Amino acid sequence: MLREDWEFSYPAEVLAEAATKKHQKHEDSFKRWEDRKKEILKDIKEDGIDVRESEALRSHSTRKSWDYDEDSSRIVVRNDLDISLKECTKRLSYHIGKIKAYDSWRQVLSSQKEVWVAVDHEDWMFFFGTE
Repeated sequence: MLREDWEFSYPAEVLAEAATKKHQKHEDSFKRWEDRKKEILKDIKEDGIDVRESEALRSHSTRKSWDYDEDSSRIVVRNDLDISLKECTKRLSYHIGKIKAYDSWRQVLSSQKEVWVAVDHEDWMFFFGTE
């Protein structure tokens, strides 16, 4: 028998409890990343935006009309804050997906407490494994 073909029987109630724990774990992680995102947005508003102007605009004697084109002044967000914000968004997306998946399994399995379910390796990892 190949390991990929192995199946184990678990009561649906045990799987529902495992799904509840995983759901809560991802809820907690989502909350931490949501709080971190709020901190980053606060930092961006307070200190993360910089206005950059062309060097040519600083000297009155050498200014030309093209010194005032659309690229002469620009607003820049600090790169480290931009990277952190993108990471938060990625993590929030990941955790909300997991929250929804575990919540749906929790609901289904909780309604079938007396049923025994055949679980393969991938299923076991989903409910009991570490990520």
